[in-house]
Amino acid sequence: MSNKPIVSVIIPVYCAERYLRECLDSLRCQSLENWEAICIDDGSTDSSGMVLDEYARLDARIRVIHVSNAGVSTARNRGILYAQGEYLAFLDADDRMEPDMLELMCRKAEKYHADIVECGIRLFGEAPADDDLVKYMEVEDRVIVPYTHQYLFFMKAYLWNKIYRRSFWGDSVLMKDLTVGEDLALNAILLLKNPNYIGISDRLYSYRQTTGSVMRSTGAYLMWYSEHRALEAIAGAWEESGRLEEVVDDLAGVMLFFLNRRLAGMSFFDRFRAVGNSIPLARKLLPRIAEHREKPIPAFLYDLSLLASGCRWKYLAHTFVRRLRCVFASVAKKR
Repeated sequence: MSNKPIVSVIIPVYCAERYLRECLDSLRCQSLENWEAICIDDGSTDSSGMVLDEYARLDARIRVIHVSNAGVSTARNRGILYAQGEYLAFLDADDRMEPDMLELMCRKAEKYHADIVECGIRLFGEAPADDDLVKYMEVEDRVIVPYTHQYLFFMKAYLWNKIYRRSFWGDSVLMKDLTVGEDLALNAILLLKNPNYIGISDRLYSYRQTTGSVMRSTGAYLMWYSEHRALEAIAGAWEESGRLEEVVDDLAGVMLFFLNRRLAGMSFFDRFRAVGNSIPLARKLLPRIAEHREKPIPAFLYDLSLLASGCRWKYLAHTFVRRLRCVFASVAKKR
């Protein structure tokens, strides 16, 4: 076995004692043996740190770094600094990998000299998943060498169902202080490098659904605000590269999707605030759509225009009426 690992697996850990052993066991059972795990104990207050130290004594491939709590993105960034593998992989402390995940993905990466390899995702755990979420976890078998713009968000937003060539990743870092969306921003910005991309439909990563997860426990406004900051970072990076027109439709559509999805769960004050905070990005994107477009106008353009006008009351009234129509349509369908 070569001294240099083929893949470095970054595992941020914060108070994950309940599932941590299962997670680490799934890594130790990998058919690919030449890996290293860099576990960042992000100031855990439970027994997670002791569990990590125990596994590090059992397996020399596991390295543990204990730090003060600074959040998952900072923990991942720190882990990347220590990575020595040719590829980077990410594993959350309550999830698990299928036994052949790393081997299959590295084999695909070598065959096509891929910079990013993505696999399908299996959902499991205590919280039921709706049909839309299950469908979203599917990945198509495809080879895009190199990536040329088709759809900015064709990859799943996550880091952990992928491996990345370390030399391709370069000095990229995850945004700090985001509740959600740091994965989305990083992946979208990496596409500026036109990577060789491979999709594998096999569900090789198992994502645990828990009732107490960040995604389920964070307020609607904070979730939206974090998502919106990620989109602002994406827009800024693509604009700086002179390529914003390539992705302006995608950004506008996802911006409106995030906003409209979260509004219903916000207080009235937070709705007013969220719409107001969305106006600058809407005003940046709207002219770009008009400038580059030769094909039919997208359906979301009315919403974007209304948002860019700056009239918060009108936009909120518009979304309220639309939700009301959906409720009436649902009631009528059940009769």
